[in-house]
Amino acid sequence: MLDTADEEYRSGTEVEVRTARGKAYELSGSAVFNFSTATGLLLVPFLTLASWLFSCARHGRVEEGELYFLAAMAGLFAAMVLGALAGTLVGIGTFIF
Repeated sequence: MLDTADEEYRSGTEVEVRTARGKAYELSGSAVFNFSTATGLLLVPFLTLASWLFSCARHGRVEEGELYFLAAMAGLFAAMVLGALAGTLVGIGTFIF
């Protein structure tokens, strides 16, 4: 069984795969996009909140959070754009090679 198959294959079709932890994975652009975007969308809010809390602790008072909110929004947008870029590059690379 292929996890994150790029397309549906007929029975008996040979596909180049990578194995990890007993599962077979096809290197595909959509899998790279899903993984990188999900990672970015999970990390950005927590890192932004952590930096705001660190700033509050460093100054000893509650800092205004507007710039941190804007940084979080920019980070989420960047995570989606970079995920799409990485997925596109992997898709092109697997198509060529």
